[in-house]
Amino acid sequence: MLLRIFLPQEVKEGLKVLNELEPEFNKDFWIVKDYIVRMCKAHTQETKQMILQIGNARIWALDRILSVTKNLLGSGEYHLYRGIISPMGAGFGLINIFETALTKLIDNNKITERNAQLIRESLDQEIKQAG
Repeated sequence: MLLRIFLPQEVKEGLKVLNELEPEFNKDFWIVKDYIVRMCKAHTQETKQMILQIGNARIWALDRILSVTKNLLGSGEYHLYRGIISPMGAGFGLINIFETALTKLIDNNKITERNAQLIRESLDQEIKQAG
């Protein structure tokens, strides 16, 4: 609790936006949110710099959601076999979170449809190689 008091204002704003975005995602969002919150608390100055560089806490939050879900899906932790996401657990929920964040970034004109397709292809490659 004390750490939250001393977080830079930009980080507090980013975490507030993350909380506001939560209802727009599915029940597995807690996995991603927990990871991002821990990262913010462990690396406050780096997080502050990222938010300042991006210039918008909402876009920062969507970018982090996209990045974290991509990393989790590419880790192999949610695989049944190499290249196959397990139907049990949060794998498919994470794919949905990934697609929702990507769509929101496209809608906010932060990623082009072409770049979004390249990001999807990159995720597909990571999924095929992990597990």
